[in-house]
Amino acid sequence: MAITQDPVQIVEVKDGRALIRMDRMTLCVNCHLTDWLYSSSLVELWVDDSSDARAGDFVQVEMKSGNFLLGIFVLYVLPVIGLLAGVLLGQAYRGAAGAVAGGFGGLALSFALVHLFDRFAGEKAGFRPKVKKVVRLREDLLTPDLQG
Repeated sequence: MAITQDPVQIVEVKDGRALIRMDRMTLCVNCHLTDWLYSSSLVELWVDDSSDARAGDFVQVEMKSGNFLLGIFVLYVLPVIGLLAGVLLGQAYRGAAGAVAGGFGGLALSFALVHLFDRFAGEKAGFRPKVKKVVRLREDLLTPDLQG
């Protein structure tokens, strides 16, 4: 199971789900793409919550490691595979112009597959993060970003 190392704050609780506020994962924070892709290092996400947590509480969140890695593969690797496969197939049938058209076609098809996977995964409980436990913290130890 992949578990958040640092506690994350619950913003809202509704219908067995909790909206959490957390810093982007360490790998994302160190990526230079985040300098211009994201205006904030905080992200909000709905997670399953079967605990007695309330808004303002801090919790640890977990997700099955295999599902987490599959999601990363589908989101980042599948489009690259679609692009390369489209380029190679287009090149084989229509030369350079076919490679360009095939690349766009393969990329479009892979984005459609990513969208379908997202809809499928969103309905399956195993693909959604969930609250593992409520963490009691001392107020003086909180970082300014997570205090609100």
